[in-house]
Amino acid sequence: MKTADNVFAIDANIILRYLIPDHEELFAKAEPILDNVADGILTVLLDPVILAEVVFVLSKHYGLSRIKTASLLGPNPAEPEPRRYARLRRLISL
Repeated sequence: MKTADNVFAIDANIILRYLIPDHEELFAKAEPILDNVADGILTVLLDPVILAEVVFVLSKHYGLSRIKTASLLGPNPAEPEPRRYARLRRLISL
């Protein structure tokens, strides 16, 4: 969905496919989107409701604990983070 000034809304499925790469084809589509966000090429709008949906799916569908879900979505300075999670954290901080 395109919004004003070339800012695009992002869907929970893009974030979920990126975090849980259990579907190779969809991960391959989600990765460049979040790469472009991380590199400042693409600006997206992340609605808090979408973020809540991501948390819900990670915990209820995938059975991740609160701690694991938080570690995927939030900063953990004690642990070096893979580039994939760094990109998502940049998206959430926008």
